[in-house]
Amino acid sequence: MLMSCGRSARHYAHTLIDCPSIGASHEATVLAPNVDGVVLVVEADRTKRDQILRVRQTIEMAQGELMALVLNKRRHVVPEWLYRML
Repeated sequence: MLMSCGRSARHYAHTLIDCPSIGASHEATVLAPNVDGVVLVVEADRTKRDQILRVRQTIEMAQGELMALVLNKRRHVVPEWLYRML
């Protein structure tokens, strides 16, 4: 979550709050309306699209703003012949 309000805003441009996943805890849902935005991190090839859509809906229902989605653990398979061309 990205927060730039209150006490931290006087000292820092941005403050990041790391929370457990929304499915595992309600902490993120409680914080969502009190921060500037939410950055959702999902694991590539593991997190299903319908799970992401449900989390997005949960954030919106909590009056939070989804600012970005980060795709984590993405494997880039680049053929050997392409490496040689670089």
